[in-house]
Amino acid sequence: MADLLTIALPFFALLALGYGAGRYGAIPAGGRASIEFFAVRIALPALFFRLVAVTAYADRPDWSFVLTATFATYCTFALAFSFAALVNRGHIAEATVIGLAGSSSGIALLAPGLVVAAFGPQAGAAMAFVFAADLILLAALAPLMMMLGGTERGDWRHVLQGIALAILRNPLFVATVLGLVAALVHLRLPGPLDRLLIVLGAAAAPAALFAFGLDLAGRPFGGRGGYGLAIALPAKLVVHPLIVYLLLGWIDGFPAAWIDAALVMAALPTAAGVIDAARRFAAGETTAERIVLYSALAAAATLLLVLALIGDGVLPAAPFR
Repeated sequence: MADLLTIALPFFALLALGYGAGRYGAIPAGGRASIEFFAVRIALPALFFRLVAVTAYADRPDWSFVLTATFATYCTFALAFSFAALVNRGHIAEATVIGLAGSSSGIALLAPGLVVAAFGPQAGAAMAFVFAADLILLAALAPLMMMLGGTERGDWRHVLQGIALAILRNPLFVATVLGLVAALVHLRLPGPLDRLLIVLGAAAAPAALFAFGLDLAGRPFGGRGGYGLAIALPAKLVVHPLIVYLLLGWIDGFPAAWIDAALVMAALPTAAGVIDAARRFAAGETTAERIVLYSALAAAATLLLVLALIGDGVLPAAPFR
């Protein structure tokens, strides 16, 4: 347990540094956007590409593991959405936002720093594939559910085109796919290029964590998230990790490090992208902002608890054996 907590403490320290810098005006105008651009558009894609391209796991990725982890995300969405729709008497658009908030993990910014350091590069490659699969799922769910609820209008061809563009414009998804292609053809990266990717990859986790802290600093405290917060918060931080653990343990046969990595990813707070979805569809934006902020604060405790349980061996990789 001590080793995992030693890895986790710098994780929270970088978040706190980013939050403090953003909260107390230490970042000049435009600095926040520049740091986020470097993290999301340059450093993290380099990390994801190299994790997939040079890791043996990527030659024959275990798609059953990836699909099971993503199915757990869908199950969590379905539960959070259903409870929200029941409470708000069938307001599909707002229930969709709450469902997304209860199931969408901030993998891109938060997971690399923990997963690779704690569980190794193979778990890091698995993380990249789970991220890509979750992205496809959640990018498709939002507009399809909004179309069902009448918020999104247009024909199916237009909606599907928008989904495809949203996925293909994500630099981490593109980096993961290119890394998979490189792994399948056994591409050997030239020494200088490989070294550049290593340097960028090393900068990815600190930059991403600092950027996430900056983003949190821009979120106002106060106000109530209402029923959405009461549904999404336990769904994201308790139900999602529990479903991931039970499904992966029930299927069995996966390496313990992959299950631990998937559990950590599921225990992460809500992705800030949920706010963009709420803003786009004009449904529950304030609620989404509150959920992102308070899930990040609550995750400081729940994520440490998950890491402690993993480190102490309390959670066996095959609980049903």
